[in-house]
Amino acid sequence: MNRLIKIAVVLMLLVFPSTAFASVTLQVKPGLNGLYKQNSPVELNISIVNSGEALENAVLEVKTADPERHSSSEGIYQRVVDVPANKRINTSMLIPGDMAAGQPLVQLTTDGKAIAATKVQGLAVRDMVVVSVGERPLSGGMPAWLELNRSYANVKYMSPEGMSTNSLALAMVADIIVVEKQNALKLTPEQVKAIRQWVALGGKLLISGGAGAGESQPFADITPVQVSGETTISSNWNDLKEEVEPMKVAVGKLVRGETVIEESGVPLVARYGIGRGNVIYSAASLANINSQDNKIWELFFNKFNGEQIINDLNRHYYGGNKFPQLEMPSIKSMSLIWAVYLLMVSPVIYLVLKRYNKRDWAWLCIPAAAFITAVVIYYNAPFHQLKGPLGNNNVTVEILDKDVAEIKANGSYVSPRGGEFQLRDTGVGLITPRNAYRGNGSWEEPPIVRYTDEGKMVQFNNVEFWSMREANVYKVVENFGQLDGELKIKGERIIGTLTNNTPVDLKECVAVVGDKGIKIGKLLSGESTNVDLKLSEANNFSWQYEMEEWFSETRQIEVQEKYMVETKSVSPTRDDKENNIIELIGYTDHVPGLMRITGEDAQNYYSSLVTQEMSFALQEQGEFKLPGGYILPSVIDGGGINRTPEGTVVNGNRVTLEYDLNLPVQGAEAQINTVQFSNMLKINSYEVKIYNWQQKKWEGLKPLNQQLVGNKLDEYLSADKLLRIRIKRSLDKHDSMPLPELAVEGVVK
Repeated sequence: MNRLIKIAVVLMLLVFPSTAFASVTLQVKPGLNGLYKQNSPVELNISIVNSGEALENAVLEVKTADPERHSSSEGIYQRVVDVPANKRINTSMLIPGDMAAGQPLVQLTTDGKAIAATKVQGLAVRDMVVVSVGERPLSGGMPAWLELNRSYANVKYMSPEGMSTNSLALAMVADIIVVEKQNALKLTPEQVKAIRQWVALGGKLLISGGAGAGESQPFADITPVQVSGETTISSNWNDLKEEVEPMKVAVGKLVRGETVIEESGVPLVARYGIGRGNVIYSAASLANINSQDNKIWELFFNKFNGEQIINDLNRHYYGGNKFPQLEMPSIKSMSLIWAVYLLMVSPVIYLVLKRYNKRDWAWLCIPAAAFITAVVIYYNAPFHQLKGPLGNNNVTVEILDKDVAEIKANGSYVSPRGGEFQLRDTGVGLITPRNAYRGNGSWEEPPIVRYTDEGKMVQFNNVEFWSMREANVYKVVENFGQLDGELKIKGERIIGTLTNNTPVDLKECVAVVGDKGIKIGKLLSGESTNVDLKLSEANNFSWQYEMEEWFSETRQIEVQEKYMVETKSVSPTRDDKENNIIELIGYTDHVPGLMRITGEDAQNYYSSLVTQEMSFALQEQGEFKLPGGYILPSVIDGGGINRTPEGTVVNGNRVTLEYDLNLPVQGAEAQINTVQFSNMLKINSYEVKIYNWQQKKWEGLKPLNQQLVGNKLDEYLSADKLLRIRIKRSLDKHDSMPLPELAVEGVVK
């Protein structure tokens, strides 16, 4: 019996090393207190409790517990830590979500021996996550409404003290964060900064009861309404509330964004967009809104949703596995060398030896000639042109706010003579290395990702001769800067000034408005350029088909075009964009701090597109003319819209399009005088109808009626300046229908 007990104890020490060193324990919580999304990077919050002697240069590492389940795209993630005697320290690491879902092993080692270990355990979800900072928002009708109408949603309570200070960690889990008055004031400046950056990345911040929205309070610089006090009102919230009852609400004035619901001059709901996300202000506490107020909850949870945060990096591994920098030897020249050898060198050598009766020398001369030919070809091989490893990175930098830029990159690295090499990357983010490609991984030598105070280091060992390794990086940076300035439409021209306040030189820059691209030209770091161009001279722009036209001087445009289509996936209809948005796109071959191969002989190349959205408006007063293609429609019924090399087309047998003619004007009103369908002849063979808002019916639109003016135009414009077109395909036609283009003329009063 005693023997069995001893064997059991030995087995426990082998399986659970921390049992042998009870003085050191590990506690690991993934994501937000154990909740994380499997398809996103996951932050591991790790606590190390040392009840014994001090530990110096201990290695904290995360690796797949079962080697048989190891993927070639997984590495070992490490951090070197010092743990004082009788102290507790907290640290963190980012790992891939699918790795976290496999319950990897987290262990602490010293001198190569594990002294504590545990597994990552938590709840992996894929659907919407609502985080409530404090309990009060959960005491109202929100949980019951979500249970009934959004049963897939996950509601997570977090104390103010438990909120993360890492915006990337928040972005990978939370879709909506609700803050209420009492707990908003308990948030630290670091937590508030992380929440602000999280909004720019695509989150929705719901300010309950004007929480933290007063002057000098945590959210004063991003709230739509600045709160100055409280009052009690009885309102049905513009018929959105089921019952009219007295309710205490915050009082203030709109300082940014737009008012959504207003009662007697009091903004009840307001919205302000930051980057890809939104801040939603509610004057009433969510604790006072009943679950039966369905329309209000629909407004909070369904409207003003930001773009989905893109963080699935695995599908972009093959985006950059071409190397334009390598001047490969010409196949024709190599073939010519072999042809010369086979047809001339060998026969000539034989004939010469025969002429001088030295045919017995052929056994030496012919192999020697073959050897010399092989040496010539060998030394023309690409790996002899490289002194060290070569790295090629395809990068997208999306500037979301003045202090938030999102970077996604895919790098491929060739080692001409094998061995080992290192990558270094600065800042907070996730690197996902790939030890092999085409599915041939090796668990015996997985890449090692080591987190440091400066960033991350990736170590590739035992790289095969003339072999390639890959790595993806996703990170958020604060100090990238932005493109500043203002663009306006004056008459038939777009005018303004742009200043490049980023650290990179943009060798080419394009402004995209609607479906049109306007070439800005070169925009160097720290410099400004004046824009004064005709709108009619703009050309079509799409990620899929016109990239080479716009950035023809770049050597990697074929690779970059494919990568941008995969990563950015810009819809030609831009349904989620407003009419006052210009997208600036610039090309650069340098991104500071991005992953690079270390070493004197290493070569690092970058092909990067920098994008930023900027608002624009019509001139303060005077006439304006917008050519066709600048105002894109939304599809409200039927098929869809696609870009093709021939232009934008409509798919499906029938589609209803809606054009929003609320043109951006600062402090004035734009009067629409003329609407003209500039390509009506192209759609003459289709059944086209236009909606008459006054008579509430559809009417046929003939080519002769392609210009709408005066009273005729008024019939087809709604009170909100919406114009609807319906296109129906004939039974004998199977090709795609061209998209109607609207040219608009008017005057700003």
